[in-house]
Amino acid sequence: MAYIKLQNAIKAIKEYALEAYDIDLDIPEQFAGSNPEERFCEGLYEATEVLEDIPAADVVEVVRCQDCRFCEKHPTSDKLKICTNEQQWVTDCYPLVYDNDFCSFGKKERIMTDNEIRRDLLRCANKEVSFCKECRHRNYGDRCCIQLMQDSLTLINRQKADIEELKSDIAILKDSNINLQELYYTEKEKVTQAKQKVTDACKMLKTTKSEAIKEFAERLKERLLWSCECEGEFVLKSDIDNLVKEMVGEQ
Repeated sequence: MAYIKLQNAIKAIKEYALEAYDIDLDIPEQFAGSNPEERFCEGLYEATEVLEDIPAADVVEVVRCQDCRFCEKHPTSDKLKICTNEQQWVTDCYPLVYDNDFCSFGKKERIMTDNEIRRDLLRCANKEVSFCKECRHRNYGDRCCIQLMQDSLTLINRQKADIEELKSDIAILKDSNINLQELYYTEKEKVTQAKQKVTDACKMLKTTKSEAIKEFAERLKERLLWSCECEGEFVLKSDIDNLVKEMVGEQ
């Protein structure tokens, strides 16, 4: 007999109503009418309520041999596996099982964390004190040491791959850093050159301004001398205005 999860069945009914009739069973207003589609969805809604009232079956999920921690690959067959759980042994040989087989002693394969593997490896390497009671791998029975070695090898290979990936990332970052440094010094040189151009422009403006003032003063002196000889000791305002216009090139 096959069992399905109650919530999965209810979810499937609701998805069917939404896809087939565009009606959301969580919104009663959408199927409150009298047309056939709404009345049918009302029946689906009542079916979900009936399912929710059904008590859960007293079942235990079995662990198939393909997912069991006690099963190993067969050396010559892809369909068969070797069960290493001594509680299953009826002869002196390891029993052969198929992927979909199961028993009451099966335990799901559990992926050990890196810290658990390191901790169990240190416990197993300590010959003076036995730490088997605290070891996570003791659930593998007589295969605990073999499984610990396999997990340790997997950990080593994974960390080795991580180190190579980090080396690659470091090389990329190093090249990026060199490029950033080159860009920084290039932009810094541009800024320095721009500052120098601004400084030179300010100096030139200051020099031009001084020369213009000096030239204005010299011309004013000439005009003053000419005015004094011709008209007396006064310089007219119009004379200064005309002198300015001459220097700036205005008509």
